[in-house]
Amino acid sequence: DSANADFTSWNYITGSRDDGLHYEEASSYPEISIAATYSTYPVSIQNSATNISGYGDSYITFYPGSEIGKLRVTFNGSDSREWKAYVIKSSGINTHDIEYIDLSPVSYNGEIIIENFESYNSVTLAGVNVSEFSAGVLFTYSANIILPYEVSSKILTEDSSVYSGSSKIFDIQVNNTAIIGDIFRVIYWDDQGWLPIDTVNFALNSGDSTIVSINVSPPQGTSLSGVSELQFKTESWGDTSVYVIDTMYAVIALQRGDVDFSGSIDIADIVSFVNYSFGGGDSPQPIVLAADFDCNGLVNISDLVALVDYSFNSGPYCECNPY
Repeated sequence: DSANADFTSWNYITGSRDDGLHYEEASSYPEISIAATYSTYPVSIQNSATNISGYGDSYITFYPGSEIGKLRVTFNGSDSREWKAYVIKSSGINTHDIEYIDLSPVSYNGEIIIENFESYNSVTLAGVNVSEFSAGVLFTYSANIILPYEVSSKILTEDSSVYSGSSKIFDIQVNNTAIIGDIFRVIYWDDQGWLPIDTVNFALNSGDSTIVSINVSPPQGTSLSGVSELQFKTESWGDTSVYVIDTMYAVIALQRGDVDFSGSIDIADIVSFVNYSFGGGDSPQPIVLAADFDCNGLVNISDLVALVDYSFNSGPYCECNPY
């Protein structure tokens, strides 16, 4: 059966199509006839031009014309027969590459994707009935173009630390690496609820890029051991099978100066610090070092002075805070 299918493919490469690699005198052999040709797409499901009897075959040729992208070819042989199917990819009149289509052993249907269809002169589908001496039956086929959508992305934010009760922007750069324009969708979520499950949509011309800024907001009171896996999925509207997913782990960091663990540094932190230092108030939260604003490893009056200076006199920010 396979030998007969191979024989069928050789029959195509004769006459002006001879590549010098098959029949010794192939250039002098007559060319087989092509049952149907196409240069516009999609090609809806079609029957073979004739019934294909045992060891018979039929050829259908697809020309790229002005199309770019991938060519998807489907084949479905009658279940009452055994079939082989293959494509002959011709990059020139005398240059051919033969590739078999993987068919179901029960229903004899399958498909093949031809990358960069525009780079070929033609692609020819051949269907072969390999049930010897069998009466003729039909097969069906179809073809469509899958446009060459592409996308790449990366997280630009390098520091993954976040503060409990605060928000931090994470930037994702999206690049349209395709040769055609497209609309993209960025979907984002996480496993701790620090990100709203949401989407951002935008259009990009070929070769263009944009930056998407997304707020990560751990709830107030999230412990210093808190970690959340952030997921950013960028997908093509033109072809939703084209997408990339970027992952980053956001980690709760200590924000020195946020004495009351509210997520921000403000007058309430100074009040809490004074109450703790001079009035027997509650300890800084979540740990005492939240009040170590001058980063010397101790909590004392110099931290309060530094915090007041920062809050009211545009003094320096705590240098050991991650951001």
